[in-house]
Amino acid sequence: MPATENTTGRMTSRSTDRATEHTTTGIPAKSSIAPLLAVEGLTASYRTDNEVMIPAVRDVSFELREGEVLALVGESAAGKSTVAHAILGLLPHSAEIEGDIYFRGWRMGDLSSEELRRIRGDEIAMIFQDAAASLTPTLTIVEQLAELFRAHRDYSESEARQLAVEALSRLLPDAQRVADSYPFQISGGMAQRVMITLATALEPAIVIADEPTANLDAAMRHETLAVLEQLRDERGVAVLLITHDFGVVARLADRVGVMYAGEVVEMADVRTIFRHPRHPYTFGLLQSLPSIDGGRRLTPMRGSPPDLAALPPHCPFLPRCNKAISRCRIDEAPTLQPVESFAVAGGSEIPEATEGTAAADLATAGEPAKGADGASEAGRDAEIEVVHRVACYNPIVVPRVE
Repeated sequence: MPATENTTGRMTSRSTDRATEHTTTGIPAKSSIAPLLAVEGLTASYRTDNEVMIPAVRDVSFELREGEVLALVGESAAGKSTVAHAILGLLPHSAEIEGDIYFRGWRMGDLSSEELRRIRGDEIAMIFQDAAASLTPTLTIVEQLAELFRAHRDYSESEARQLAVEALSRLLPDAQRVADSYPFQISGGMAQRVMITLATALEPAIVIADEPTANLDAAMRHETLAVLEQLRDERGVAVLLITHDFGVVARLADRVGVMYAGEVVEMADVRTIFRHPRHPYTFGLLQSLPSIDGGRRLTPMRGSPPDLAALPPHCPFLPRCNKAISRCRIDEAPTLQPVESFAVAGGSEIPEATEGTAAADLATAGEPAKGADGASEAGRDAEIEVVHRVACYNPIVVPRVE
């Protein structure tokens, strides 16, 4: 099983009762120093009716610590949502999974179905991609929220309903009316707030947010991100963020994993990804984004993602890559390897690959609001040392802006 040391070394963070004592699920926390979540060599494939295996996720590894936001970005069908569903054990029966997933140091594959049920929604919660479709249409909002409290806490029906309305009131001004409504009676924005309430009502240790701002207007988008920021800063909640929106990534993320054809092709801190991307795919994604002043033309990437049912043995990005060399066409697909975290001035030769941290002397214009340690400045004291890793034989060299 491959190593997964994407974050190493120093980390100091607020201790919580969940980290030092038994969790509310009855599963003891082994250590507050260990990552909350560790994914090692995760591979997930779907079996079709023709008995063909479609590899949706291939050898994905990462760690997630308290108060950290890790963003997974990439085109549709890159495998981002499959990773999230695999963590919670929500993949269909046609899926086959390999690799290990650890929560608080405990291997989730060794837990019973009852222990996994208690973890879902309590310790690890998820904001699903389509909020309206994820709610049960035949139950009122208050019934669905009350079920959450009764399933994970020892509350009576009346107590659970009262707590449900109180939880809704944090995000909705008319909580009682929404609580008594059915999902089809509320707007998409309200459904999104209900979904956030469902995911955060029990104060989980980890929130998996799958496209939390999709199909939202600007005001609701800002409010949703503010809720996630509050959970991170005030409660130390770790967030696994799945999104196509690089604006959301710049605002929330500490680290970014770029996925392509089911695998992570680049992993680094958020400033390095934006300022000095090394994988041609990451560079292409950023080049296709519109600029604020509109001063440059968009540069779309040529081609389309590969057919996952017929992946070549070499790099899957090869047909779309303008940096390919002979080795890319001859050797097997590259794996994640540490590289220098920043490019030297003038685009001269990059030094030999080292496990260095991201450069601290970045220009402030257009930068995410991050502290000197790469973490958001608002309320966190975690210090994370990040290794920049790229799966590419000929990484991009982005000149440093002095």
